[in-house]
Amino acid sequence: LWEQSDLGLSATFSPDGHHILTCQRKFAKLWFAESGELAHTMEATDFVVEVILFSPDSQKVLTACMEFDHRVKLWSVTSGECLHTLAHHGEGHQAAFSPDSQQVLTTAVEGSGAILWSVQTGER
Repeated sequence: LWEQSDLGLSATFSPDGHHILTCQRKFAKLWFAESGELAHTMEATDFVVEVILFSPDSQKVLTACMEFDHRVKLWSVTSGECLHTLAHHGEGHQAAFSPDSQQVLTTAVEGSGAILWSVQTGER
């Protein structure tokens, strides 16, 4: 077991159990679950990361600042690089991966409603 004092405000395991994703302020951090070693630090927003998710296949990470900048970002677990920034117009409420990890659904309280995005292209 390992202990980490810098985990942040929210944490989740990857579906395959190999990684832990945490968020604190504008950063999301990806950790190796077994060793506790930091794999990647992702600057996800200029504000506060409010949503963190793993794709069901454990290959992608989603971070979102739904209240302030309305941006959802998709990241590679392997490289830690941002693959796409999805600009959801309107104050966001929620985000979810499809079961096959090929799409992301975002919803907004006001504005653009629900949008289905391609994980591969970042397009609607």
